[in-house]
This record gives sequence, structure tokens and C-alpha cells, in this order.
Amino acid sequence: KDCRFSVVYCYDTSRFSRRQYHAQLYKYLLKKRRIDLRFLKLPRTDTILDPIIESLMEAFDEFHSQKSKMDGLRGMRENVEQGWRAGGRAILGYQLDKHIVGLREGQPVTKSKLIPDPKTFHSIQTYLKGRARGESRKALIGSLQLDIPYTTLAYIEDSALTYAGHTVWNRHNEYTDGSYVDGKRYRASKEWVIKKNTHEAMITDEEAAEILQRREEQHKQRRRYRKNHYLLSSLIRCACGANIDGDSGYYRCHARCDRRSI
Repeated sequence: KDCRFSVVYCYDTSRFSRRQYHAQLYKYLLKKRRIDLRFLKLPRTDTILDPIIESLMEAFDEFHSQKSKMDGLRGMRENVEQGWRAGGRAILGYQLDKHIVGLREGQPVTKSKLIPDPKTFHSIQTYLKGRARGESRKALIGSLQLDIPYTTLAYIEDSALTYAGHTVWNRHNEYTDGSYVDGKRYRASKEWVIKKNTHEAMITDEEAAEILQRREEQHKQRRRYRKNHYLLSSLIRCACGANIDGDSGYYRCHARCDRRSI
């Protein structure tokens, strides 16, 4: 209501949005506030023709965005099928080993594979083997003195196939407008692209399968309790001072101290 500007300048329509729906939505909101939107690289003709030109350019922007996305995904798939990584940081326990595979405009083009990280490889290996045997996270954290959040440990377990020496791509679901498609973080396993034996393994295929099976059982158990309403969440505190949260049908300490669940 107390807006300090009356005009928004954009270089062209692609700088405002590359999704036609979003462009129309936000232009409507600006117009509602009587804020003018101007594109520096579009000619201004008259009030009738300008919206038509903008709509055409927005359609081209969305087409170009989707085409670039498809080209990028195709390149990632090709890299994985050749035994390289599709990109991103190394998972905990490994580090990136980069190889120069060519030149582009005089600059080296690099691709990477995973190699063991001497600082963390053996501790993560011991943790995963313990989880495959059915040992609890809490016991393993204590015995190995791991300073790793629970969420990271869960992600490590979800990446068991990678720790078995395989490169896995297309596992994560598409993330759009602040949420995963169908509300699921991972795609169905039949959609994954897996290249076998691309780097040194921490665990065997059998151990990886056991870990993934346990993770699936945990997800099913969470879904079973999802209807519970935790009326006391954020209202009560543990003796250690942390909040007590609702979790899988129980109240548990947010800091995961040694006290029993309620």
C-alpha cells in the first residue's frame, strides 16, 4: 500500500518470467497497484498492440526455457551413461576427482567421478554397514562419534545405491512452485538411471538393498501415523530445554536427548 515506486523496468520479457502463467499473474498484480511495467528491448507502439507483442515474446521465452531444460537433461543422462557424474557436490564420504575431457573456447571442460575421502570414508562405511545389520542411528552416532544431523544421515541411507559404487540419476522428483511433484521427493525406482560400478563402493549391493528396504518401511510407518494431531507440540519442553515435537505417534525431544518418548 505504501509502494515507493511506480515503474518496474526489465531488460526483456525473459527477465520478468519464463513461465507465461507467472508473467500474466504478476503483471495483473502490478497493474492492480497502478505500477507500470516496461521492457527496454521491446518497442512501445500503442495500448492495443503492446500486450500482443508481449504475449508472443512470453510464449517464446517459455518454449526456450523448456527446450534448454530438455537439452540439459539429455546431456546429464549422456554423462551418466558414460560413467561420469551429472553434476553437483560429492556425497559425504567421497570427494570429486575431476578430469579434463576437452576444450571449449580455449577453456578446459571437466567431468568428475567419485573417489574416497580419506577423512570420512571409513566412518560413513561403518555407519552404513551397521544400519544394514539393523543397528539404530542413535547407537551408531554414539559409537562412531558422528557430528551429523539426523536429516543428513537419512539422506545418506536414501543414497545407498551410490554408496554401493553405482551412479544414480533422475532419482529426485521435479521441484516446482515450492513443492515436489505429487508430493514425493523421489521418483519410482523404475525411472532411475543407474550406471553400475562407476566408483569404489563402501557397501555391497545386498547391504544397500537392506538399507533401502528399512527406509521404505520407515516411510510406510510415518504415513500410518500422519493423521495424528499433536495438540501439545511447541507448548511443552523437555527437561533438557528443547521443544517436544510430535513424531510417528509419539512426543519426542527435538534435540533427540536420551529421555524416553511420550
